[in-house]
Amino acid sequence: QRLADEKLRLSREQIAKLPKEVKIGAWFEIFNGIDHAIRRLKLSMIMFDDAKLVFVDRVGNKVMEKHATELLEELEANKTRLLADHSVFNHALGRVITNLATKQAS
Repeated sequence: QRLADEKLRLSREQIAKLPKEVKIGAWFEIFNGIDHAIRRLKLSMIMFDDAKLVFVDRVGNKVMEKHATELLEELEANKTRLLADHSVFNHALGRVITNLATKQAS
């Protein structure tokens, strides 16, 4: 039990080090390795028991998990970046998708 409590405490400390803008619903341009394109993904879940963050694509499919310390390092190195206010981005993305769907229907 003590080991589990210590692991949870460490995980919460790692998550607490992330910028306050890192919250569920926020959109990111996520570094996906040197040989892969950067992905635009939404933070869907924060798993406090192991300090992992789950990112999904625009339709809600899980794309990747990142450990909090890994995400923090990428943010500090500007490899990963937080996109503008997620509500504005969600609205803009929704309009683009609607426009594309309308053009395909024509």
